[in-house]
Parts: sequence; C-alpha cells; structure tokens
Amino acid sequence: MVCRCTRPMLINRMIIASNGSATRTSHVSRGTPQRGVLSSLLRIVALNEILLQLNGEGVKAIAYAEDILLMVSGMFPFTISEIMKRVQRRLHL
Repeated sequence: MVCRCTRPMLINRMIIASNGSATRTSHVSRGTPQRGVLSSLLRIVALNEILLQLNGEGVKAIAYAEDILLMVSGMFPFTISEIMKRVQRRLHL
C-alpha cells in the first residue's frame, strides 16, 4: 500500500539548476523531495521500530519532523554514559 501511494511521487523527477545563462537539467533517481511530507513520513516509518525498541531500553526517544531527541536518566553518570554508548552502537553513530 505504501509503495503504491508513494511511487508516483518518487519517479520521473527532474531538477533544474541555473547560473546566469547556463542551465542544467538532471533526472533524480534517489531520495525524496526536500521539505516534502513524504520524506518525513518515510523516515518515521523506517525509524518507528528502532524508536520503540529504544523506549523499552531505558531511553526516551521522540521524533518530530527532521529531529530526534534521545533522553536518558539515571542515578550515576557512568550508568547514563553506558546507556548512551549502547544507543550509539545500535544506531551506528
């Protein structure tokens, strides 16, 4: 269902760049249009499972538009540091 709805928004796209009298046109075959509703929606769909898993592991993960907020709390700085290291490894940061 998602592919059927999103495919028309992603295929046959062109980008036109101009600098003075020079103009260049290219076909875009990857990614989503910037500032589009589709890019945020696909990102949330892709990250939803990861965010849910992180929320179950002592991390409060919130995503809104292009931003992700990860909050960790604990009694000791070492504990907080270890949780954040685990999150970084999981997210390949």
